Amino acid sequence: MKRKWMRIVQIVLIALVVLGVFAYQDLRAQASIGAGYVAHQVCSCVFVAERSYESCLPDLMPIMSQIRSEVVDIDGHSGIRGWVPFLSDRVAVHRPDLGCALD
Repeated sequence: MKRKWMRIVQIVLIALVVLGVFAYQDLRAQASIGAGYVAHQVCSCVFVAERSYESCLPDLMPIMSQIRSEVVDIDGHSGIRGWVPFLSDRVAVHRPDLGCALD
């Protein structure tokens, strides 16, 4: 009887690991989309609309509050980095007369 329970526990653990791998991949893809969205929106707000960084953050959807952002300098161009810790990191760079684009 004890061997039967051990076998059931092993099968359940293996199933949880497999589900966890697929869930992590999906979560990582969603985090990349969200980080890119935040980076591009805030970049356009700060550098195209010429508003302050702090005034742009409330414009984001409430669910985007989990995505962090900061102003960065990439090869002499200003930009915004949006990231979800341990999952995704995206940068939107502002180029004069062209606006913001994701790198």
